[in-house]
Amino acid sequence: MIQTAHTAISNARAKLDERLARWILMADDRLEDHKLPLTHEFVYLMLGVRRERRGVIRSRRGEILI
Repeated sequence: MIQTAHTAISNARAKLDERLARWILMADDRLEDHKLPLTHEFVYLMLGVRRERRGVIRSRRGEILI
């Protein structure tokens, strides 16, 4: 419940790059290796934003490397 409250606060107050970093680190904590098998579309859907070409995400096809 505490993590859910922190997520809600973060989503309301943090900038996009801060929310992205938080979400990627939380996802990375739950995986054995450092590869997130995600697409840009899925990440933007999870963040609730449109896909923009701001250079915030660097990835290879279908995965994000941390």
